[in-house]
Amino acid sequence: DYFKRLYYVALSRAKTSLNIHSFPRKPFKILEKLDIKVSDNTSKTFNPINKRILIMQLEDTYLSFLSRNKKSHDYVSSNRIMAGTAVQLKKDNDAGGFSIIHNDIVIARTSKKFSEKLKKSISKNYSITDCEIEYVAKWFCSDREQFNDIFLCKISLTRLTGGKTL
Repeated sequence: DYFKRLYYVALSRAKTSLNIHSFPRKPFKILEKLDIKVSDNTSKTFNPINKRILIMQLEDTYLSFLSRNKKSHDYVSSNRIMAGTAVQLKKDNDAGGFSIIHNDIVIARTSKKFSEKLKKSISKNYSITDCEIEYVAKWFCSDREQFNDIFLCKISLTRLTGGKTL
């Protein structure tokens, strides 16, 4: 869905032509369904991207985390944590994912699926260089009958070469 929205924005803003570069190359089936001419330029190759930004969506977080962690819930309730707030992302070996930390308090956890996506980037020699809250959503936890803040982060990754960040 995210990429469909991204395509739509790109297509609706293009004046005369639109070039989409993808690495690795993927067919643009969505565009072909819209009766748009798609051409593949095989003569050009692109170097791998050295910087990545991952933006979390609701499916990328453990929604009921705050309902099940009183200390974290109380901390979030008494502190105004907004979009743009810097946070840390640390691997949580016990939970098998990543914890989102603000002032040494775990305020959220990533889903297993998102954790795997992040681990895959790290295994390809990327390092987390920055993490901040991009969105704060409200989610109603019906079994606890309370609203929780859901923190969706923007995570910046940079490819390492020879032990150094590019």
